[in-house]
Amino acid sequence: MRATMDGHNLEVMVRLLSRCNLIDRKFARVLVKQLLSICTRRQADTFHEFTEPVRAALEALMDAHPQEVWAGIAPLLQRNDWRVRHHLDSRISLRHDDHFGAELLCALPANLYLEWARRDPVRRAPIVVNWLPIVTRAEEGSLSWHPALQNFIGEFGNQPGVLSALSMRFLPHSWWGSLVPQLEPLVKLLNSWSAHSRAEVRQWASDEVNKIRAEMQDERRRDEERTIRFP
Repeated sequence: MRATMDGHNLEVMVRLLSRCNLIDRKFARVLVKQLLSICTRRQADTFHEFTEPVRAALEALMDAHPQEVWAGIAPLLQRNDWRVRHHLDSRISLRHDDHFGAELLCALPANLYLEWARRDPVRRAPIVVNWLPIVTRAEEGSLSWHPALQNFIGEFGNQPGVLSALSMRFLPHSWWGSLVPQLEPLVKLLNSWSAHSRAEVRQWASDEVNKIRAEMQDERRRDEERTIRFP
């Protein structure tokens, strides 16, 4: 209970200070460093109890101090310690049901993380895919590539690991019933890149369509088996 109240008070205080413009750049740098220090600690209880408050505090700082937030986060994205990366991911990962949606870091000015990726595209570009918005949805449910992703793939689509990282964003974190309705819209979406300017992207899109169609066929067979077993 004490830790829960401490986390709530932390979030409220950071939001209040930020709203009143009482956080300058120096204070922001120190505060971000302190907030992210939880990523390097091994106490599981502390980590879990402060996950949401720390995320909310970082979000509150991003509008006025995006550079300071990014300067604190960027070094942790490539840390060798998997625990640190896991803890950081818990603070910047999706907190909604839309697995195609943007993550917290997408609210930063794009030039911050794009310039970071350009300095080491082989290792860094696949990381950026994890927080970009993937698609936009029309009212009837059809999918189109999000402009931010289109631009990113146009620049980094030839880098190893970028397209495979994108593949990992296709399936929902959880679902109920058949996967077929989740997979069907992806075929048309991927086919829209059949004439992409990058040969790597065209080949990847074709391969993904074949994999998804095979998965849909397997899933329909499993659906039929479930229907027979549990009429």
